[in-house]
Parts: sequence; structure tokens; C-alpha cells
Amino acid sequence: MRAITLGEILGHVERFEQSLGDYYANLCRKTTHEGVRLLTDYMSRHSLRIHELLEKVPADTRKVLYSTPIPYMPELPGENNIKQAHLPANPTASEVLDAAIQFDDCLVKMYHSVADQAVSQEIKDFFEYLIRDMETDEIQLKKIKAMDYF
Repeated sequence: MRAITLGEILGHVERFEQSLGDYYANLCRKTTHEGVRLLTDYMSRHSLRIHELLEKVPADTRKVLYSTPIPYMPELPGENNIKQAHLPANPTASEVLDAAIQFDDCLVKMYHSVADQAVSQEIKDFFEYLIRDMETDEIQLKKIKAMDYF
């Protein structure tokens, strides 16, 4: 069994977030509900956060991060997660928020899986930072949903 590197995992996450961005942009173009249009436009731009976070990591740390292997392959999010969202053709804002929370949750689970593996403290700290970032995002999405803003 081949070990997977953190660089491969983070590359996969970037591609997943790009797919999410495309998914939200497509919903934005198709919806007739103005609130959903605003929400999906925001979500399509917000979905590139892992790329933005990685750009802030110092180059020497990023080099170590990308080349570090982990012993066990985590469950990687992908197109199946997007298909499982089961959003109708013209979803409500609440349905979009539920899907976004679901997407964040699958990333949090994957980040936990990586952080729990035997890697350096620096890498554990990085993935715990990603977990906190995603959990903060989930809380914000839940607050928006509770306020029924859209």
C-alpha cells in the first residue's frame, strides 16, 4: 500500500473546493430566487479558501507539508459528496445552506483523519487550524440559516 502525501491530499481538497465553486456558480446562474443568487455567488467565491490559506503558509513549511507522507488514506471528499446534496433545480436558501454545511462537515472529518495520524506537531497544528476554520464557517452558515436572512 502506497502512502499518500499531504500535498496530494491538499491538492485533492483544492480540486474539491473548485468543484464546489463551479457548483455554486452554476446554481447562481440557474436560480430565480434573488436571495439564493446572492448566497450562491458568495459561496462560489468563498470556496477557494484552502488555496488562500496555503498561500499564507511560509514556503519552507509548505515544502515540508506537501512532501510529508501519512500512513493511511483518509476518506477524500469529491463529486459523490456534491451529488449526495440532492439539491432541487431551484433550491431555497435553506437547502443551499444545508448542503454547504454538509460539504464543510465532510472536510472537517477528513482533516480530523489526517490530524489524528502520526505526523509532526507542526502538521497536526496546521490541520487543527483548518478544522477550526471549517468549524467556524459551519457556525456562521448555521447562524445565517437560523436568521432566515435569505
